[in-house]
Amino acid sequence: MREIAAHLHNHFGGQGYAVPTAEAKYCLVRFFSFFMPAARGIVRMWGKEIECDNSRSKEVLGFQYRQTSDSLREMGETMIAKGLTEDKRPKTTN
Repeated sequence: MREIAAHLHNHFGGQGYAVPTAEAKYCLVRFFSFFMPAARGIVRMWGKEIECDNSRSKEVLGFQYRQTSDSLREMGETMIAKGLTEDKRPKTTN
């Protein structure tokens, strides 16, 4: 998650977006898990590493995956374009 936040912060941070890059503390997430079902799922996965291997999809299906940083940047730009988050980017005048 920190890597995702870092990519988003690097691209959108200078455009007026405050992208949090700090990691939540376990005790805080554990506390919220008593009241929020989504936090319960996070607590169950806390500290576990998930490894994914896409080599078979590359070999068999010929998939070519894009860079994570490009996908994250485009996701953020799409969220702004669709109005899912406020457009805080500086307006350019032509």
